[in-house]
Amino acid sequence: MTYLYYLMISAAAFSLGFAIMFILSIVFKDFRTNSNKKKSKAGGPSKAKLFSLSYNDVCDHINEMKINPERFPKLPNIKERANDILPYYLCCGERTFGLMFERKELVFMFLLRLSEDAAKYYKVYHTLESSDLGENWYSLVIDQTFESKKDVYQVLNESYHFVLKKFGREKDNQAAKDEQACIEKDALEHVMLAEKRAADAERKYRLVLEGFKTKHYKQNLVVTRKEIAADIIALGNPDLTVSERPQQPQLPMSLKYKGKTYAMLFGTDAGVLMIVRIDDVYADILSIKHPEICRSKFPKGRNWYFIPVDGAFKNKEEVYRVLEHAREFVISISLKNRKPYG
Repeated sequence: MTYLYYLMISAAAFSLGFAIMFILSIVFKDFRTNSNKKKSKAGGPSKAKLFSLSYNDVCDHINEMKINPERFPKLPNIKERANDILPYYLCCGERTFGLMFERKELVFMFLLRLSEDAAKYYKVYHTLESSDLGENWYSLVIDQTFESKKDVYQVLNESYHFVLKKFGREKDNQAAKDEQACIEKDALEHVMLAEKRAADAERKYRLVLEGFKTKHYKQNLVVTRKEIAADIIALGNPDLTVSERPQQPQLPMSLKYKGKTYAMLFGTDAGVLMIVRIDDVYADILSIKHPEICRSKFPKGRNWYFIPVDGAFKNKEEVYRVLEHAREFVISISLKNRKPYG
């Protein structure tokens, strides 16, 4: 009798446990389904949204910040630049919290003062490393740092509050004036260096272009740079990015995987010139079908080859196969160079 009693209790406990597990599994499944739906809506694959930021956009935001003077005891303002090369200065009272660079009526870069936590969040690097200015200056490129105007305005607010917290109580403006002179000096040096780099890049492009134009190919436009970029963005892979310079169309469009360039696309009157990073064996195989392929001295490093897209390929699927191989080659190099854990 005692044995039967314990057996009945064990059976009842087992049934109750099974029922609880069954109910929990249904609840968890529903929760996971709803969670995945939310993720697919909020953070699922989507095309990259390009946006442009003008001087007037930033002015409007600065004016909005001035509406509540109690919240902003030292009102933000924009100091006009002396000429078209120098930047605009974004000021918090007498102190400068940022520099804004504009070209052809569009803002393309900021130099901002930020806390270390904010810099880590936006994954930005130091600039203006003058000992007189400190280490809180960071460079933020519009098309590499931000996804929307809202993000731009948020980081401008963070930079403004950082400077406000640091210098909000000062009464002597002489220190601010001395600092401003150092900032303007460093900004001029920064602009001159940036202009030199742009000139060097364009000169390298001209060399490649001249070599391309000396050859004659039949006009057979199989795909354009914009079509390639659109198809890559449509894949929805966050590791695949397309870097282009709308203000400098003469410079190449870069295709990257996790920040590493595997191909560059030049647009010319004769069509599209593709520079890809591929292994030598694959380049030899390509040369059988595409004798136009040859080694490229630009950019520096091994395994770079250039080949004209138009006149060499019959359709864009052939182009994408080469680009896919270039991407896989860069991935394989990254895996080889990766240090083992421990």
